[in-house]
Amino acid sequence: MNIIVGLGNPGAKYKYSRHNIGFQVVDKFALQVFGNNLKWKKKFQAHILQGKFQGQDLILIKPQTFMNLSGSSVRDIMAYFHIAPEQLLVIYDDFHLPLGKIRIRKRGSSGGHNGIESIINTLRTEAVSYTHLRAHETVLDLVCRLLLEKKKNTQRHQEKAYT
Repeated sequence: MNIIVGLGNPGAKYKYSRHNIGFQVVDKFALQVFGNNLKWKKKFQAHILQGKFQGQDLILIKPQTFMNLSGSSVRDIMAYFHIAPEQLLVIYDDFHLPLGKIRIRKRGSSGGHNGIESIINTLRTEAVSYTHLRAHETVLDLVCRLLLEKKKNTQRHQEKAYT
């Protein structure tokens, strides 16, 4: 099972702000993969959508705690579903990048981003996959590639364990 967290701030006031690109990416991905009949649940101070993607269980999350407090919501969901940090992908805006650029990291510091800092501090690990965005991208292609890479890496580790 994988979790994709889109960071943003709740409320109409923030809906189209650059900080809400994480919410926007998760929303667009959900529409492209699961169609128009989405049933987001409100649980763990977040909007949660569960489904299957490429044969794997997938949970999409939009924390409703405001970005700076996202870690508590993410932690509670991960504990409930028994998710390891390596199965977590966080999508958020990074103003340090030029407009139109994406950076993908498997781990690292928050780089001064308060939402990521909250997740790192709450989970007590930097072993989280981060996707930094500065503009709308081909969301489906990006997420497909990232999830396939995770699946391949997991399979390689399992193969090494058996040989």
